[in-house]
Amino acid sequence: MAATDTVVISDYSEFLKEFYLAMIHKARAIKNVFLDEAIVRFDNEHVAGKYALIPVEFQSLTGLGSRPENGLMPTPGAGQYDTAKISLVYHFLVIQLSIQLMKESEGDRASFNPAFAQIMDTGITGWLRNLNRMVLGDGRGYLAQLDESSTDADVGAKDIDNAWGIANDGNGDLFISENMRFNLFNGDTMRTDGGAADDGIINVESFTRGSGTTEATITTSSTNDWGTGADGDYLHMAGNKHPTNGTVYENNGIQNIIDDGTVAGTFQNINTVTRQDWKSFVHYGSAPGTKEPLTRTRMNQPWKDIVSKGNGNPNLLFCGIDTEETYLELADSMNLTTNMKKLDVAGNWEGPTFRNSVILSDPIYPENRIEYIDTSILAMYQVADADWIPGDVGVLQKVANYANYQAEFAWFMQFGIRNRTKTGSLRDIETIV
Repeated sequence: MAATDTVVISDYSEFLKEFYLAMIHKARAIKNVFLDEAIVRFDNEHVAGKYALIPVEFQSLTGLGSRPENGLMPTPGAGQYDTAKISLVYHFLVIQLSIQLMKESEGDRASFNPAFAQIMDTGITGWLRNLNRMVLGDGRGYLAQLDESSTDADVGAKDIDNAWGIANDGNGDLFISENMRFNLFNGDTMRTDGGAADDGIINVESFTRGSGTTEATITTSSTNDWGTGADGDYLHMAGNKHPTNGTVYENNGIQNIIDDGTVAGTFQNINTVTRQDWKSFVHYGSAPGTKEPLTRTRMNQPWKDIVSKGNGNPNLLFCGIDTEETYLELADSMNLTTNMKKLDVAGNWEGPTFRNSVILSDPIYPENRIEYIDTSILAMYQVADADWIPGDVGVLQKVANYANYQAEFAWFMQFGIRNRTKTGSLRDIETIV
């Protein structure tokens, strides 16, 4: 900050760099276990241009054998290798400050701090919440699904459900807020919105949260904003998906990193059919989608596969809160020991255990499933760590034709994995909460 008490534009830039940059990095690490460098490696070495190139080694038993004295030695063979290739994505947070606000606070730090802090708190909180959604998602960018029949009488208000695009009744509002902007997609084709610009951007004027099996309801600023939208369309954050070719500009998430080819047949440019070991060990109910009670035998299935077939150490089990509670009820009924254990040396992540693996949960994560993870094979691939983009005055730049300055925060990254056989999942868990 400047030596005097006068707050000038450059002071705001210095405050963003010296105070808020470190704050965002620290808040990111405690928001999500997969965004903590103490748990998941942040990797700059395997980034080339706009891609991360990840060396992958598959299981190989070639060149092995037992022989009698003077017997012919085993025949050596090549190991199984490949290179995973993933595009980096670009996450932004844009903060805008009016010159009026900055001028009003000149010489008065008491007025400077609250106004500026409120703007920053709102922006950082939103950035972290959205990043958390993507890291825990499946890379497809679904916020919710439109649930509207042709007989509905409402026009400006529309019902939504199925957060993440998963059939889970009335929680479609999980990733919705007032004044946010979204697009509607029918498959890979963006719907027109019917407004004056007809650009496919829909603005949330207000919304009503869902409860139980009752859907959430979104009200837009114009009755025409829904345009050609129809029942079953998916909501995406505005601009996060290409209008026609299906490309989603969001990072991979745990739900598509831990996958048996169901979410995507080709992942990180490696096909799960031609490379059988490029799959996680996923166990379902008697049939996929058929929920069954959680038992110790069921919980052992992915764990055994990872250890025996993937040569992994599943040190983390990750799930939703109701699923974690279901496990604790099971453990209590069987007098199983679930001593609390720290996942990291600092003790920032601590939870009950199953076979000495730490169990952690997140309130937004889908229920009825547990992910089994050897965290050593995960990485956040990045060009550099998240930072402010240089502007006209430090990290601030003048907004053309407006009496405003804005700061742009960016992180060029991708969430990836180098060995999927060290991960697994137990699905179709019947929760008792």
